[in-house]
Amino acid sequence: GSESRTPAWKLLNTISRVDTFKGYNEEMSSMRLMVLQNRLVLDFLVAQERGVCKMLNDTCCTFIPDNIDEGHSITEALHQAPPQQWTPEELGRWRTPAWTSCHSPQTDAPSAER
Repeated sequence: GSESRTPAWKLLNTISRVDTFKGYNEEMSSMRLMVLQNRLVLDFLVAQERGVCKMLNDTCCTFIPDNIDEGHSITEALHQAPPQQWTPEELGRWRTPAWTSCHSPQTDAPSAER
């Protein structure tokens, strides 16, 4: 409906997605480190055979991009944005006590309700 097109709805939707991706970024960073550590150990163990990629005919040599910083810049921009004043019409169905209390600009800590 028309509520899904309001600037407030779009911002709240974006903030919700950024919070979700923050958790994914932490998980991906840990998984990336684990993969690199495992690969280092494998290369060490098969050093006589010239490493894992040589043993597997270069089919395992994959570049893993580190795009986590891009997510951090979006999160930082949202945290540095000035508090917004929205009319009830802009908030639409999102104007509920539970939603506004856990997403108020004065609250920096994540809420348990999310």
